[in-house]
Amino acid sequence: MAGWAYVPDPVEAATLNLVDAYRLMNHAKGKVRPSPLPRPWATTRKASDPTRVRVPDPERATRRARLAERLGVPAP
Repeated sequence: MAGWAYVPDPVEAATLNLVDAYRLMNHAKGKVRPSPLPRPWATTRKASDPTRVRVPDPERATRRARLAERLGVPAP
C-alpha cells in the first residue's frame, strides 16, 4: 500500500502529526523550521529471502536444558 512497510495504527499516525504540530508551533521565529519526524511505516523493510532454509540446530535442546538447570527454572 503506497510502498509502506506496514499500515500505521491511527493513534500512532495522529500522535506523530500532533508532535509535528507542536514542534512547528513552538519553534522560534527566524530559526530553521523543524522538519517532520520520520514515519516508521513509510520506510521499506528489507524483504526476507523466501529461498533461505533455516537449518535445525541439533544441540539447541541440550543447551537450553543446561541453561534452565543453571538458572534453576523448569526446562521447557
